[in-house]
Amino acid sequence: MQERELIKKSIAGDKEAMDRLVKLHWERVYRHCLKILGDVELAEDAAQESFVKAFEHLENFQKRATFSTWIWRIAHNTSLNILRKERRADLPLQEELLAAPSSTDWGDLLDQLDEKHRRVFELFVIEKMPQKEIAKLLKIPHGTVRSRVHYARLKLKKSEG
Repeated sequence: MQERELIKKSIAGDKEAMDRLVKLHWERVYRHCLKILGDVELAEDAAQESFVKAFEHLENFQKRATFSTWIWRIAHNTSLNILRKERRADLPLQEELLAAPSSTDWGDLLDQLDEKHRRVFELFVIEKMPQKEIAKLLKIPHGTVRSRVHYARLKLKKSEG
């Protein structure tokens, strides 16, 4: 069966056609993901995610390109996104590089912070809550939590010195 026929059947929901497309392109997609990510498990996840994305948007496939080029591009972008997330997760947080205030009188120090910074700082530093949980609890992005902790520490460090 020709690739174009497999694509038509996949668009129509034919699981066997989808499986055949995956089998035709899995090895190339997986190797490319592995080259970018350098980790077997991450590469498998990226390859799987790439095929899921491809099948979710298969009706948008432009037949000017080959399916292999299209899935390769999806895998490439997916791998880069995963790599960015992994690198961000592995980098030491700026706020962790700064020492906690040496003063044990948190009350006086925390009064120097505005409410939004004080709440995040209390949860992270004093209550030892992970930043992702703080983000969920306060319904704010994880990056905002990181930023608020960082700026709270900077302000407290300046006021100590």
